[in-house]
Amino acid sequence: FIQLAKNQRQKVVITVPTINLAQQLAAKHGIFALYGTATPLKKAKAMNAQIVVCTYDTLPQLEDLRHRWLIVDEAHNLVNHFGKVRHLYQPFRAQTLRFVVEAFKKVRKTILLSGTMNTLLCQALDFHLVKIKRTKNARINITQVEANSKREQTALLIDELVQLDFTTEQIHFVYYNSNTQLQLIKAQLIQRGIL
Repeated sequence: FIQLAKNQRQKVVITVPTINLAQQLAAKHGIFALYGTATPLKKAKAMNAQIVVCTYDTLPQLEDLRHRWLIVDEAHNLVNHFGKVRHLYQPFRAQTLRFVVEAFKKVRKTILLSGTMNTLLCQALDFHLVKIKRTKNARINITQVEANSKREQTALLIDELVQLDFTTEQIHFVYYNSNTQLQLIKAQLIQRGIL
């Protein structure tokens, strides 16, 4: 979703349950992370950022939700928003989770992500559940390389291929929509003694 948002120049907020996850996503993708205590500077940076990653707790600090897509990671946590905050039953972060659910109405689009999505939650929220099944195969490794130009993409792909161990039983397959670039890659791998 991050690459899609960048390509479409869409403002997106990705909300995650922990500061650690927010920091990891921000570092991996070079995006702004909003967590902790709100300051005017943090809010201004978030408003100007195309993609923001924040915790569930800091989502209310974003003042431009109506212009953004909302992606809720680990969305199965939203089950706890149904609990009572007063009286005896006080589920962890119920008020925070309620705000996340209420934000669905404020944003342009909402996407829930979870490896363990609760089907009843999807029904209660009137969301469509899309299941993706991936089979694990020790012989196949898929790597996606993205770049701003074909030349840069070819260079990055060669760097990835050079690191592979071609002596194993793994299958190595490159899909590239350019025969010219494939020939350059093959020539580089032969020149380096890999093929």
